[in-house]
Amino acid sequence: GGRGYHLIFHHAVAGHWHWAAFRGKAQLLTVTERGRADADPLPEIVRRIVAARGPMTESDIAWWLKLPKTQVRPALNGLTEVSVEGVRAWVAGEIPDPGDTRVTLVPAFDEWILGYENRDLTAPPAMMRALVPGKNGVFRPPVLVDGTTVGTWQQRTASRREPSFELTEKVNAATRKRIEAAVAAWPHE
Repeated sequence: GGRGYHLIFHHAVAGHWHWAAFRGKAQLLTVTERGRADADPLPEIVRRIVAARGPMTESDIAWWLKLPKTQVRPALNGLTEVSVEGVRAWVAGEIPDPGDTRVTLVPAFDEWILGYENRDLTAPPAMMRALVPGKNGVFRPPVLVDGTTVGTWQQRTASRREPSFELTEKVNAATRKRIEAAVAAWPHE
């Protein structure tokens, strides 16, 4: 009767469990390691959000956490400030080497697209038209290159034997090969 989901929710909100890596097609629940009880958890939470989704603006971080910017600002210490098209943003750690292209596949309704106040930084207007072709709120799964959406992809299913992708933005040959490899290696159906 849903008790399992309520138990998972209760322990996740309390910080005891969290979703972890996949084993085959199943995503595992794991026990959350406890840090120092007297330490403020916000800087680590902000660092992790920015590491996973950066560069992020102060507004994006505040929106994600549903906190006022005044609470978020002190937690930005230790992050690297960058400028993205003239907008002040933060990344975790060192600024990536421009020659180190990172390809990421995300699901259709991933927060990478949905979780930003201004989607232009992650998906230009032409790309948004490709992501939501029917303008009906149904998103296609995006292909990200260094955090910017360059196309869409489809995983293999019972009726589609091979995964595929379609690029809207231009990429070089080496990046296209990385996208091909990422789509082919996607482990889930």
